[in-house]
Amino acid sequence: MKSIFTREEQAVSALRELYHVHGYIPYRISKFEEYGLYAENQAFLLSQDVLSFTDTNGRLMALKPDVTLSLVKNTRAGEIAPRKLYYSENVYRADDRAAGFREIPQVGLECIGALSDTDRCEVVLLAAESLKLLGGDWLLDLSDMGLVCGMLDALKLDGELRREVLDCVRDRNLHGIQSCLGDKISRDALVRLKALSGLYGSAEEVLPQLRELLLSPEMEAAADRLALAAGVLPADRVRIDLSVMYETNYYCGLVFQGFLQGIPSRVLSGGCYDNLLRKMGKPGSAVGFAVYPDLLRVLEQPTPYDADVLLLTNGASPAACLQAAQAMIDRGLTVRLSQEIPAGRFGKILTVGEEDAENV
Repeated sequence: MKSIFTREEQAVSALRELYHVHGYIPYRISKFEEYGLYAENQAFLLSQDVLSFTDTNGRLMALKPDVTLSLVKNTRAGEIAPRKLYYSENVYRADDRAAGFREIPQVGLECIGALSDTDRCEVVLLAAESLKLLGGDWLLDLSDMGLVCGMLDALKLDGELRREVLDCVRDRNLHGIQSCLGDKISRDALVRLKALSGLYGSAEEVLPQLRELLLSPEMEAAADRLALAAGVLPADRVRIDLSVMYETNYYCGLVFQGFLQGIPSRVLSGGCYDNLLRKMGKPGSAVGFAVYPDLLRVLEQPTPYDADVLLLTNGASPAACLQAAQAMIDRGLTVRLSQEIPAGRFGKILTVGEEDAENV
């Protein structure tokens, strides 16, 4: 008999098991959070729209549009060992895939505290393992924000001009970089920045090219982090993509996105968000990611029938009806008992007592 669990439900269970065996602890939070948390950190959110309401005690509350902010808020300062947590929660936000607000299932993990290179590489590897568990062909795009940001620092680009250049990098818009900067930097610097922004490919191809473009110790450290993370991943499933850039007020260091064949948008996103911890007055470092298992619905094969057999009772005794249905169920069929033919799709319609019932 085919499993009653959808691909999405099976994925959630498998992901939770994956994180559990790696020593991550389940974490649960309330559906509600004080609205001020999101108002103060709007740039961190994927959507600026937040569903809010006034609680019975007069506080302005919100249905949580994000898990990470709540988790960091509830992290105690001074913890020595990193917190390794995973969650399976629903978030509530406006979404590009549909008009209006949506309830979006999200499974992910967070590692927060005094992190080592091993901790960060483990999270990146678990992101890759998560994609593998979802099934089908997958790819992880990997970057380090210290590369592009480090070059902009070395070129002393800041303010609105810096934001415009970062937007062009995210869009892979090399012509836009040219238009933004014009004669504001040297020709050599412009060539280097455009070359850096256009890098994409396997680690084996990209990392040697990257080394030729470094301008500062900050960039060298970022290149080393990138090489270290790429080294723990299957070479044929990872691509270096420096256009993967998140909000710089919150994220720094390694960032990544995951994709599955047949799904047009990313199904996984994550990275290092040390700057968020600093903004919220918490010491240490942080890295994590979220998986969006609801996107697997587009890959689901439609079920051909509501039940393999519609079994009409035809006045037979309850015992005879239940016995006939159970005999078919024991052979792996799905059976619906009914007095009459309802709306729906059925592989075969039989009556209790029919001779060919046993040959279904």
